[in-house]
Amino acid sequence: MLLAGCGQQSSVTVDNDQPEMTTEEATEAVEAFNDLMVDETATGRKTVKASCNVIGASSSCVDYTGAYWENAEYAKLNCEGMGDVAERVFSTNACPYTDYGGCKSGAGTLMEMIIWAYPEGGGGYNDENIQYAAMACNATGVSAWTTPDAEFLVN
Repeated sequence: MLLAGCGQQSSVTVDNDQPEMTTEEATEAVEAFNDLMVDETATGRKTVKASCNVIGASSSCVDYTGAYWENAEYAKLNCEGMGDVAERVFSTNACPYTDYGGCKSGAGTLMEMIIWAYPEGGGGYNDENIQYAAMACNATGVSAWTTPDAEFLVN
C-alpha cells in the first residue's frame, strides 16, 4: 500500500499476524462506534458520566459529559491529574448547580467536558470578574461558555 505525502512515497506495513474480522464483526464495531458518536444534545439525552469537584481549592467543578467518560475510571484518572489538590472529590454524580456557568470544552466530541465556575472556594470568581473567565473560554476556539440550563434543560 502506498501513501502520498510531501512529494514522497512511503509504504505502510500491514501486520498479517492479526486475525481478520468477519464482515459481521466489522459491522458490529462500526455500529458500536456510531452509537458513541450520537450527539446527545440533539436527542435531549445529555448526561453527566462523572465529575471532579475542586470548588474548595479553585472554585471549579468538572462535569465529564462526552461518551469517552462512560468508563468512570478514565474520568477518575483525569480528576486525579488535576495537580496537588487535597480537596478534590471524584463522583459519578453531576457537579452542584451554579448561576455563573462554565466553559464547555470539546463540544460534541467523545471527550466533551464542562468546567463550572463558583463564587465560593479558592478561585476568586465573583460577579465582577466572571465575565473575564467567559471571555477567556470563548477566545480559545475549542471551547464556549455555557449555562447549566442551556446544557441540561430539554426544550
